[in-house]
Amino acid sequence: MIEVSDGRRLCLWLAWLNVVAGLLLLAAFATNGIDRPETGDCTEKVIDFHVFWAAGGFGIQGTPLLAFDQDALRAAYGTCSTKWLPWVHPAPAMALLAPFAMLPFLPAWGLFNAVSLTALAAALPTFTGHRSGVFVATLLAPAMLPALMAGQFSLLWIAGLLGAIAAIRADRPIFAGLLIGCLTIKPTLGLLIPAALVAVWAFRTIIVAGLTSITIHAGAILYYGADYWSTWRDVSAYHAIGNINELGNLDKMTSISAALSRLGIEPQTGVALNLGLALLLVVVVFVVWRKYTVHSDIAVGVLFAAIPVATPYLWYYDVAFLAIAAMFLLKAKKFTIGPVFGIAVFVAWLGPGLSVWYAATIGDGTLLPPVFFIPPVLLLTLGLCLAQTTRGTP
Repeated sequence: MIEVSDGRRLCLWLAWLNVVAGLLLLAAFATNGIDRPETGDCTEKVIDFHVFWAAGGFGIQGTPLLAFDQDALRAAYGTCSTKWLPWVHPAPAMALLAPFAMLPFLPAWGLFNAVSLTALAAALPTFTGHRSGVFVATLLAPAMLPALMAGQFSLLWIAGLLGAIAAIRADRPIFAGLLIGCLTIKPTLGLLIPAALVAVWAFRTIIVAGLTSITIHAGAILYYGADYWSTWRDVSAYHAIGNINELGNLDKMTSISAALSRLGIEPQTGVALNLGLALLLVVVVFVVWRKYTVHSDIAVGVLFAAIPVATPYLWYYDVAFLAIAAMFLLKAKKFTIGPVFGIAVFVAWLGPGLSVWYAATIGDGTLLPPVFFIPPVLLLTLGLCLAQTTRGTP
């Protein structure tokens, strides 16, 4: 048996190693192609934040609909790549990115990541308390690295959800509702949140979240124009259909439906099964939160472990949720783990960062496809969290 304190120490040391190596890797990533031409006056290297930065710029210029034009996007960030990388976010996301789009690309990417890490660092102490090792190991977990490299919303979203839960615990339901309402800039991750809120009778938070969501979306649509809504709806539907049809070929898609597709199940069937699993998890989250309440760390851990399992649309950068689930498991005091579950917690902490390190070392720049190992880790981590609910209130 392995004492969890030993696991904490190991993760802490590896976290510091991760931040040193991660900074070197990010620096190399930033200076080798994403902002400098490789062929003529364009680059083949494209990340999600290229699209974010360009879309924010179109919003500032008063031409928001150009964000849905692939040719306009490619011209804005200077790529010669023809890969499909669309803007599929609602209007408030464009407004959020506008300040970053005022800067050149590299400073904007760096600032966005700095804001994301700062927000997460501000949200964590409520849950880590005086355990500085747990705080550092979580903030600097390798699972966070893909989101930073891509410049994705993942860390901001996680910080917002942690902040909302902390606010509910502190009897600040209105502030919690404001934060949850803002999370609708990326609605695919929020399928299970209503179940948790209803379970703890957080109806003021639900009402405020709904009003906040309506306000920011209506306000952004009024600002960018009504055509934004219909164009976003059409492009998002086209993108969703394309992803489903190509589900078996998307190495960085790490949902349960993607794994089922790799096993030979029809993509549409896999998505349907994933959504059925999501409905089951709605019940599971409701029952766990009803029994243990919002003040239980393991109940929060169950939510964070269940969110990536529930969504059929899970790219590898959003697997950062597992690092938070691992944090709640490692916080448990009266808890020892056998080697199988110990490895599961450790791999959850590594998450898709393992793919990045593989690419940076023995993979010669090629990612170890996350779809091959992340889905089993998702299920193992969720199972480990649920197993802790049988041990009494943590």
